[in-house]
Amino acid sequence: TLAGSDPTQRPITLSLEQYNLDHQQALTDYMSGLITERHLKMSSWANFEDYRPLLEAMKRHGSSRVVAANAPRRLVHLVSRHPLDRLVKGGVVEVGYPESGLVYRAKFSRTMGAGLEARSCSGGDGAGAPSRMELMMQVMDLWDGTMALSILSALSHNHANQPRPRVM
Repeated sequence: TLAGSDPTQRPITLSLEQYNLDHQQALTDYMSGLITERHLKMSSWANFEDYRPLLEAMKRHGSSRVVAANAPRRLVHLVSRHPLDRLVKGGVVEVGYPESGLVYRAKFSRTMGAGLEARSCSGGDGAGAPSRMELMMQVMDLWDGTMALSILSALSHNHANQPRPRVM
């Protein structure tokens, strides 16, 4: 069992940002033994070995669930190159999370470097085009928002007769 856990008590939900939402089925199939590790590796990052101990511990735990929590790469790619409002208006992406707050944005900007702030993106239409920093912030909002919504969804799909799962 996982250290400090008792499979007869609360189930555990492990949220992994390593896996994108569109890889959930492969992850579920692996956890239930339907596909092999080799097949799962085809849809994972190169550092699968770093995550193997967690996945194997979750398999042994029994009353556990693993959630592919990150945004699909296709959406990340689009949001990193185009203004989010344009993608929303075009129906390409649906935003179900708030933008990050001003304090987080300021910290992100300081951390990533002021040099990015002045450069405009190539996908813009000239004047008023978002900076690379703003596009990077949109990607961070997408990643963070998608992971939060994935966790919330995992919690809300809990069976009524089970205790609320611990999310890791």
